[in-house]
Amino acid sequence: RRGLFSSLPSPPLPSSPLPSFLPPPSSPASSRPHPRLILLVHVEFGMAEIPGVETVLECFVTDKLKIDEAAFKVWIRGHTAAEAARYKETLLKNILTNMNIVDPQDTRINVARRINRQECNEQFQLYEWLTPMLNTPPLFQTQSLYNLYPGDVTFMIQEYYSFDETVMRELLGKALSKGDGREVEDNSEMLRVQVRSVRRQFNNTKRIMKHIETEIQSVKATGRVLNKTILEIIQEDFCLSMELASQYLHMIFLCFNKIETFKSRLNLLDFNEWNSLSGVVMAMWGSEKSLELDLQFTDQMRQAKEALLDKETFSDVRKHVLSSFKSTIAELDGAWSSGGGGGSIHLGSGAGSHNMQTTRKMLAALESNFNNIIKSVAQIGSGLQEWREVRDLFVDLNEKVLQPLDQADMSLEQVMVLLGSMDKALSSTNLATKAKKKQLPMWAAAWRKCVEAIKMLTVTIYPKLYGRHA
Repeated sequence: RRGLFSSLPSPPLPSSPLPSFLPPPSSPASSRPHPRLILLVHVEFGMAEIPGVETVLECFVTDKLKIDEAAFKVWIRGHTAAEAARYKETLLKNILTNMNIVDPQDTRINVARRINRQECNEQFQLYEWLTPMLNTPPLFQTQSLYNLYPGDVTFMIQEYYSFDETVMRELLGKALSKGDGREVEDNSEMLRVQVRSVRRQFNNTKRIMKHIETEIQSVKATGRVLNKTILEIIQEDFCLSMELASQYLHMIFLCFNKIETFKSRLNLLDFNEWNSLSGVVMAMWGSEKSLELDLQFTDQMRQAKEALLDKETFSDVRKHVLSSFKSTIAELDGAWSSGGGGGSIHLGSGAGSHNMQTTRKMLAALESNFNNIIKSVAQIGSGLQEWREVRDLFVDLNEKVLQPLDQADMSLEQVMVLLGSMDKALSSTNLATKAKKKQLPMWAAAWRKCVEAIKMLTVTIYPKLYGRHA
């Protein structure tokens, strides 16, 4: 139905065309599958305070537009309106069957199919009109051009910023340049995702990262600090759920720091595992209001590295770590009992020879590589001020820490025990007994935080890359 009303007899209505989704005036109202009440009100009035000036007000009134969620999801995935219509025909067939409309000669079936195709075409046209506003969700929530249901607005934003994990995995650690975008689009067939959908996901991620960078730079330029966390910025400025905003935050952290995620077998880790790893690094070594790592933590880790360069200190730490490790392994294994000083190991009476030989071989390999392993842990923490060290963070962790542990034939449980011994050993060393009031040096807290984070990272990486389980 279409009505034209004018409050004054003159001048005539402007000749500008009606919106494209309205039928032409000559077409019957019945040609529309779902007629909407649409009013075009034309009002002319003079402004008394400015003689000779007239103002024309046009008001377009319509009922609320209903978003077809099924069609929108098809559009989000980069498919066409025709494909959406074919997809919905399966749903339409079930509806017609329930209405006992099953005869292929029944004209109502063809009418229903035609209406379905027309509705999909209209919906896809509407989505194209809404795309610029979807790129700025707060604007989309407050716009008045399209009369939408609030629930549909929320649904569209969440779906528009949703992503395929396989696509995001290809982008992790990339600078999100135009070349990166073209590369992932070229791989769309391998990823089994439409090019249009890949482009949307890439542009969304790049838009969010650029927005965060702009916010941080503007604050730094004025000498202020962010009054919100980066997670809150993503949530509020893009109207995303906590879970989705958190995933974008972890992705952007990897991309901002250009952290390597493909070399040294790291390509075996999937998106969810990288999401977890990134979250650990940000929580343990980073800041809620920055994409960079905590400078105070890295400074203290540099002090820890320098302290471990002292021969006496390093020897003391080594002795206590290995002693604690061997003692704990003896309790867990049941085949060994801890002996005298230095953590020596003796065969228990109930142990089998195979367990004895396996454990002895593991301990020998660990002791031969221990110096390099513990120094690598210190280097990882202390080197996080250099962009190259940050970029190769997981490469170094894998090649310099986890790979030697795997070569020592250590299970995940044994690795956790070793790292736990590194964490607690400082309280038993001369660093504590010689200090006033038995207080550890300032860098001890950073050392424990470093080792604790590596433990959490190892839980994810070690089983996946080396098949090592508890």
